[in-house]
Amino acid sequence: NNNNNNNNVSLFLQLYSKIGYECGKYARMLKDNNILWGYFFDHNPTEPHCNAHPNNYIILPPASENDTEGRKNQLLSILDNDMSMTLEEFLNPYTGNHYPEEDAIEMFNEWKKSEENELRRALAGEIANNGLIGLDNGTKEPNVKWALRDTLIHYFELAYNKEDNPNPINDLGPLHTLIQLGLMQAHFAQS
Repeated sequence: NNNNNNNNVSLFLQLYSKIGYECGKYARMLKDNNILWGYFFDHNPTEPHCNAHPNNYIILPPASENDTEGRKNQLLSILDNDMSMTLEEFLNPYTGNHYPEEDAIEMFNEWKKSEENELRRALAGEIANNGLIGLDNGTKEPNVKWALRDTLIHYFELAYNKEDNPNPINDLGPLHTLIQLGLMQAHFAQS
């Protein structure tokens, strides 16, 4: 039935738009509060580690009746905040200077931009940067995947730029059902 196919596509578009918008809101909140999610030198002094990728988000369980209104419409939360830092805590690894020294502020801002762009690239499907390396089977991806990723990035940018969501989703029930089906499918595919 053609109507069911349209509803299925619509549900996927809603899911991707919701995820994109929430990712954009988190990225904007970090920017507005001068917080690096986690961009720092770890084991390799020439390649910074970056926490801003999709596997550092979790899908929250459905809200209960007692949850706040904001939580009832929230699908995602971020993880791996233990290496987050504010501008005031940042130490330039090259000079040892910290805020309010100009080189520390410049380095923080450069790393912040890098972190934001790494997240955009990962959300757009760059597998080398999405935290999910090893799941690519080398096949050419159908156009619908690119359309969904474009939707995700479009809604990310709307939220990041503090624009209203033109299609807010107030009932997360169908999205949670779709997510559960996806998780079951992934489980069976790996078994």
